[in-house]
Amino acid sequence: MKRIAVLILILLSFENAFSLFATVNNWNTRVFKDEKSFDVIDVLPPCTVVSTLRKVEGERIEIFYDGKKGWVERKNLTIYYNIFSNFEPKPKFITNAGYDYFFYYFEESINKFNLYDKKIEKKYKVGKIQQILPSPIEGVFLFEGVVTNNGEEIYNLSIYDINTGKNVYIGSFERKTITIENTTFLNNPQFVAVHFKVNGKKLLCVYNAKDGRIIAHTTDALGVFYLENTLFFYNLKNIWTNGINRENINADFSQERHFISLQKKFFINNSLNYLIKEHFLYIETIEGVFAINLKNKSVSKTPYKSLITDENFRLCYYKVANRQFIKDIENNIIYSLPDDTKFFGFSGTNVIISRKYGKVETFFLISLAGSEIYRYRSIDRIDFINRNQVVVECNFEKNLCNIIIEDPGKTNFHPFFIKVL
Repeated sequence: MKRIAVLILILLSFENAFSLFATVNNWNTRVFKDEKSFDVIDVLPPCTVVSTLRKVEGERIEIFYDGKKGWVERKNLTIYYNIFSNFEPKPKFITNAGYDYFFYYFEESINKFNLYDKKIEKKYKVGKIQQILPSPIEGVFLFEGVVTNNGEEIYNLSIYDINTGKNVYIGSFERKTITIENTTFLNNPQFVAVHFKVNGKKLLCVYNAKDGRIIAHTTDALGVFYLENTLFFYNLKNIWTNGINRENINADFSQERHFISLQKKFFINNSLNYLIKEHFLYIETIEGVFAINLKNKSVSKTPYKSLITDENFRLCYYKVANRQFIKDIENNIIYSLPDDTKFFGFSGTNVIISRKYGKVETFFLISLAGSEIYRYRSIDRIDFINRNQVVVECNFEKNLCNIIIEDPGKTNFHPFFIKVL
């Protein structure tokens, strides 16, 4: 009986202990030694996640982070309440997961739909999500929810793996203080970059997707990418390198960390359009595509005209004035597309385009030489193209999800109309 009583006390103590998360919402938040002391033992950047007590009273709150503890002013924290939205979520086609299936969000579930069996393979109940960002890893998503606390809207970010059911908390952010401008998974999906504006000042944070911790933050970079255990931060003039560090670090832009200077022509409207492939940074410019070797820092111009390529990096689509072209890099051949068509994407070595007849838009599968292979009969919009020229359109109604699949490979060329309750 005594053991049971002790166990209950332990459980009650745990319930009142580290059962809440909080996010730092202000610049240079001071961590004090104790509740009354003015001794500052640490300074935390905004968007840092800490643990705190369930029962919060007084002007200061005890926090626990990185094996440390201290006290911060309550006004500098946003308390985590609920990862899911209390606003009405919108159905959404999320991503292709592979070539045989794709994911879509409908009625508070992420659904995995099999293209060839024409049925839902599995449902994952996730609740009300306002925004969903797919990662390059199959079944891993960044969730954005919105809750209201004391009349204030709060964003909650988390990374959810439907394969394991694991949820990694990224942070909670009050809209009046912090806005989220952009969120992207890096070319290594273990890391996610979030562009914030904190009290009007820009902040870029890189989080570890496995534990939600900030591994680097800076106010001096436009963006970041990853290669071989190194973060590459860039602005309009330079690229700097920073090693991956478990500690919450301020990205180092000292001369020792300088990697390479960037030419002005690499930026279009102050934006860097790039692709990481193997150990090369490919940058699209108005003059074509340049490649920076991230191992020896050499810069060269490539035969590519744009970064709109097929999956094998052999074909690229580009425009000159109002004319459209496809370049076969391997054979150094340029093909022109008809002027009255719109390019939609590559499917193998073929191309999917559309042409309008009056107000009706019709989609075609054509060869590089321009000959028509197949005319799609049932698709008004394309949400997904797979390598077998199969196209998918998802339409969401009040309580129905209409999925239209059209496969040129079928001998009867009939699409599948699917209604999912």
